[in-house]
Amino acid sequence: LTITNPALTGVVNPASVFNGSLSTANGYSSSVSLSCGTGAPPTCTVSPSTLTPSAGGTAFTVTVQSNVTQNYSFNIVAQGSDVLAISHSSTVSFQIFDFSFTVTPDSQKVPAGQSAKYTLDMVPDGGKFVTAVNFSCANLPVKTSCSFNPPQIIAGGGETPVQLNISTTAATAAVRQHTSFLYAFWLPLVAFSFLSIKMPHIRRKILLFVALLMVLPHLGCGGGGLQGNGNGGGNGGGGNSQPGTTPGTYIITVTAAAGSVTHSSTMTLTVQ
Repeated sequence: LTITNPALTGVVNPASVFNGSLSTANGYSSSVSLSCGTGAPPTCTVSPSTLTPSAGGTAFTVTVQSNVTQNYSFNIVAQGSDVLAISHSSTVSFQIFDFSFTVTPDSQKVPAGQSAKYTLDMVPDGGKFVTAVNFSCANLPVKTSCSFNPPQIIAGGGETPVQLNISTTAATAAVRQHTSFLYAFWLPLVAFSFLSIKMPHIRRKILLFVALLMVLPHLGCGGGGLQGNGNGGGNGGGGNSQPGTTPGTYIITVTAAAGSVTHSSTMTLTVQ
């Protein structure tokens, strides 16, 4: 009697399956009845329940299911119909695991560019997590990200507070594009100013020249020095403004997954 997966972890209600086989090396040809021993979960079904072993192994399955969180340890029993009533058994374990979590607060308001903080209180049934817990976020607005601290709860951990941080992005203003043009004339202007000290008769010409240099960059750009938005709008100044997180109210979903067991919760984020 061989069970290929003698230890299973499941969740409340969905079924789990043990896989086994019966084999013989000496021509045993009697039928064998299979059953679940003492301590089995409420649902424990062997299929087929009667079979004949073979040299290559005759396969069977044991389907288990429970509606409560509990650990089960029991034997799968094979009873031969031969005169000697040969019997074999194999011990298996079936662990039903679940967990829950709450999120506080359930809503937050932050200006764009700041972070909203929530706390997830992770509580395993039975006192500890049998597998590691991983987290994810869904329905985040554009230019928004989420992170968790700790990023994962390791297997064997108990009740754990996890901080969820949702980071928004502030809009950035456009910048003038003519700065480098003006700096290109800075050095010559200093030189001309120095000469004007020794040659007062050209001082007025220098001042006119300076004024002209400051006006020229603006004459070719339609009178605008700033870009109005991140889509290339504005008055033609060629700036690079970037939009941030769009103000509004969002319903964000956070999911915690421990193996095949997953639970989700929602919280509200208002970006101002």
